[in-house]
Amino acid sequence: MLISAGYAAAQVPNIPVLRSMLQNVRNGISVVDTSVVDTSKHTDMMPCIIDDRHWPDDGALCVVDGVMVKSLAGIDMKDKDAYVYKKLEDSCIMVHDINWKHDSIRISSIPFVVNGLEYSSLIIVKSKRPTCLLTLNDIRHEHTDEGYNDLDVVFVIDGAIIMHDIESIKIEKDYILKVDIIKSSEIESMQKHQDILFIKIYTQREQNIDALIGRFFRLR
Repeated sequence: MLISAGYAAAQVPNIPVLRSMLQNVRNGISVVDTSVVDTSKHTDMMPCIIDDRHWPDDGALCVVDGVMVKSLAGIDMKDKDAYVYKKLEDSCIMVHDINWKHDSIRISSIPFVVNGLEYSSLIIVKSKRPTCLLTLNDIRHEHTDEGYNDLDVVFVIDGAIIMHDIESIKIEKDYILKVDIIKSSEIESMQKHQDILFIKIYTQREQNIDALIGRFFRLR
C-alpha cells in the first residue's frame, strides 16, 4: 500500500479511474484505496484534451517531483508513482517553479490557490528515475534562433492551443516526440497580418507515434 505518512493519498491507476476518483473528491467521498497499481503498465495516461479551457483538470493541481507541471499532459507516466490527495493531515507540501520566476508555495490545506486559480485536490507524481522538465519557453529557445525572439508565440500541444498561464506548464524532455516551427506568413490566410510564431509540440502519445510511423511508410 503506497500511502505517504501525513497525507490522505491513493495511488492513481490510470486516467479513467483518476477522473472517477476526482469526481468523488468533488462529491466529498474518500479516495483512499488500498490497492497497489503498477503504473508501468499504463503507457498512455495523458489526457486527450489539454488546452487550458479544461485546466485545472477537475480542480486538481499536478506536481511532478515537487515541481508544478499544471497537467499530466506532457508527462510520461512509465516508471512513476502517482497519488491523489483530497486533504493534508498535520503536514504540508512544497510546490516549486509555479511561475517564470521559479517561486515556490507551501500548501498546508485543501482547497488552495496557485497563480490565482483555486484547486480542490493534488496529484503528486514521484519518478523512479531522474526526470528533466522543460517549460514551453525552454522548448522555444531550444528550437528557434534569435531571429524569432521578437515574434509573438502560440504554443500548441498535441493539437491543443495553450491559451494562458504558459509559465506553469512543464513537459518531460524525453517525452517529446517532435517540435514543428511554423510562421504565420507560411499560412495563406494569415499572410496580410503581423507575423506570429506557432510552436507545435507532439508528445510520445501512442496516437502520435502511430501517425508518425504511418506517414513515414506512406512517403517511402
